[in-house]
Amino acid sequence: MLVAEAAPAVAGGGGAVEVVTGSSMLRQRKSGEEAGASTTAEGAREVVANTGVDETEWPEGVQLGITRKKEVFVVPDTRDSLERALDFGSWSASEYLRLALVVGVIINAIVAPGWMVIGAYVFWRLGYDLFLGILLRNQSQRRTLTRGWRDLRAKVEAGSATKVEAMFYKYARYWVVGTMSGSARYKEAGQPFDFDSVPIECQSWLVYRELADIVLNLDAAAHLVFCFRYFEAPVSVGFWAVIRYVLGLALIVFSFWAKKDALRVVKDFAWFWGDFWFLLYFPPKPKGSGSSSGSETGSEAGGDDSFELVFDGVFEMFPHPMYTVGYGFYYGLALMSHSYTVLYVSLLGHIAQLVFLALVETPHIDKTYGTGPEAPVRNPAGLEAYFAQDLIVLANLNPMRALDVATVLLVGYTLSLSLFGFSSAFYLCLALFWRLVHVTLTGGILSAQSASDWWIRQSAARGLDRVQAFNNWKHIYNLTLVLAHASFLVAALCVKWSAPTFTFGPLLFRIPTAAILLAINLWSARSSLDVLGEYGWFYADFFLPLPSREPEYTGIYRFLNNPDSVTGYLGYYGLAVLANEPAVVFLAMFSQISHWMFVILVEKPHMHKVYGEAERSVGGIEKHLKATLQREPIRKLIAHPFARKISESARQLSESARDMTASAKTSLGEFSASARVVTSLAKDLFDKTTDNAKKMTSHIIPEPLPDSDDDEPPVGGAS
Repeated sequence: MLVAEAAPAVAGGGGAVEVVTGSSMLRQRKSGEEAGASTTAEGAREVVANTGVDETEWPEGVQLGITRKKEVFVVPDTRDSLERALDFGSWSASEYLRLALVVGVIINAIVAPGWMVIGAYVFWRLGYDLFLGILLRNQSQRRTLTRGWRDLRAKVEAGSATKVEAMFYKYARYWVVGTMSGSARYKEAGQPFDFDSVPIECQSWLVYRELADIVLNLDAAAHLVFCFRYFEAPVSVGFWAVIRYVLGLALIVFSFWAKKDALRVVKDFAWFWGDFWFLLYFPPKPKGSGSSSGSETGSEAGGDDSFELVFDGVFEMFPHPMYTVGYGFYYGLALMSHSYTVLYVSLLGHIAQLVFLALVETPHIDKTYGTGPEAPVRNPAGLEAYFAQDLIVLANLNPMRALDVATVLLVGYTLSLSLFGFSSAFYLCLALFWRLVHVTLTGGILSAQSASDWWIRQSAARGLDRVQAFNNWKHIYNLTLVLAHASFLVAALCVKWSAPTFTFGPLLFRIPTAAILLAINLWSARSSLDVLGEYGWFYADFFLPLPSREPEYTGIYRFLNNPDSVTGYLGYYGLAVLANEPAVVFLAMFSQISHWMFVILVEKPHMHKVYGEAERSVGGIEKHLKATLQREPIRKLIAHPFARKISESARQLSESARDMTASAKTSLGEFSASARVVTSLAKDLFDKTTDNAKKMTSHIIPEPLPDSDDDEPPVGGAS
């Protein structure tokens, strides 16, 4: 408990200041209309700057809350669900109610028919994503829960509340006080939590937190017992059964780690969406001490600016990990249960969670913290003439542009080839051809442009200005990319080389697998475009002035340096799995490897040339993995002789790959030089052949007679 003596006085300007002594709260009241205040990161910075508080005097670990009315208070300690559940000695009514409901879900799974077990899970899933989602969305937009709790308290204090309202108010306070009083701060102080010591916003959040905690726990319990109810034991324990159990268990362990690490980063406040009510502020620690936390909803952060989004731990590796990789246990349980019912119901449940993220959390993050530098750089300042809603794959299609129409016709022609029943070799070669054309043609143009401004110079020699030259490049890049995609789709539909008995699994398994891979691919492409904008999508830094001397690693680029090389081809593998054809898997691997070579031979040298030391060497995932390998238990494991042998083999393989890359780059340079020599020789040979042909024909075909001044026809006939 923080007593008055531990807190510095608050001297706020522009309004009355109230310091509540003998309680766990320090409150500053600001004058002004409530409607004029805003619970945003920018507004919170202004409040902290105007308080005049000496932040270095605050005890370590103290969290300050800042409300919409610009009240600054000490946030009470809260505990996560697991910590509360394991502390049996401090169980409150909330824990006993939660236990009773979980037991009810388990009994329902034992005695009820299967459809009721699924219905129980659907009920609690909708309770999470729909019911809690509606409450949070209304709180974010209209502060419905805060206003409702304020009005209810006013009615109770005035004696005008109904019996139901008074009972709800009484028991809500009772449950919150019982839950909060079990934390270490209040146990040590020897007195219960003072509910009235925090402002209305915090009271409302604590009540909502009790409700959300029950719904989240029942949602997880209902899904778990549903999986056990539909578990199908294998007829025989063979190789694939072992693989299924090992992979399923790995997904469960990984998702548990992801959620646990996410909770470590965001703390209980952001886990229960606290920044829909108020923002947290951590007074800076003395130099040399570590900084603190970040948030899935972006609520709080430590460091130089406590109101910026912080990406630490699992947040460095995956976007929204609590809603993405944190749901890996859904698919792990589906694998272990060997039930397509579990797989499809779990997939729909996960989709519902992603809809919750898109419609509730993301708008609130953008509203509170702004979209930041992740907004697409569509038209960098001074370069507007180079961009005009260009065709990106098939987006921004304009039927009045001839090149757009030509692109659609070529794509339609390529897709129509699947109707003619050509051989599998034809379709495979067609896809390989367009992939090679795309990589070699665009790679050659960019490499030459980076080295000597070749494309712009050659265009200028043919009467084209820089804008026209860049437009031609964009058309070439997009056309070859679209045809590479279209030809791969045709190959996935038509290539049939495998034996009739071969399969990647039943169709009911292949369909969701392909859908997940395609969805990740589409999200990756969209996210890349959101960060790069048209400028980066078309490699404009090879042709035009740079908008910035430092590359920006935001959005999906926080996690991967080159997402197109990793997640950008998952859709290809999804189509290959759906086609049930190993040859299409080979084609997908060839496409991805060719793109890697493009990045290594073309993109990386240019990035190093343009950005120099500002270029980042590793992405967030690789950075976190390297940090993990430096931990003592992992270091001891790596020091094992067997692990050293594996590490040595991996090092040799890496060196061989680098040698092959260097050799390929040298060979490419030699090939380019040889091609220039051959082209020059061919031109000389053509000129000499033309001259000789002219000399030979001059002896056979007589020279034309000079024009005559008279009008008489030539001798021997009429004209």
